Amino acid sequence: MPIYYQEAHSDWLQSLAEIGAVGTTLLVLAVAWPLWVQRRRLRGHPTAFYPLLGCGVVVIYATVEFPLANPAVVAAWWASFFGGLRYAALSETT
Repeated sequence: MPIYYQEAHSDWLQSLAEIGAVGTTLLVLAVAWPLWVQRRRLRGHPTAFYPLLGCGVVVIYATVEFPLANPAVVAAWWASFFGGLRYAALSETT
């Protein structure tokens, strides 16, 4: 019989309980890799930094609560994340 957790104490603990350490690591890499690739472009664009800062606030808030349990928050998070990355890439000044 599989163990099912209704709710852990945070989104991160819930992720560890549901998809394990490997799945949680892959989830973190899905965010960390695009940030690593775009790191040079993000340094010179404070406007692109603000949506990513908002994403960071939600991720920090997820350590104590469940904001990512809401599909609308998840959709807005990913849209803000990739929108900020894309804005930095499109407005690059070299």
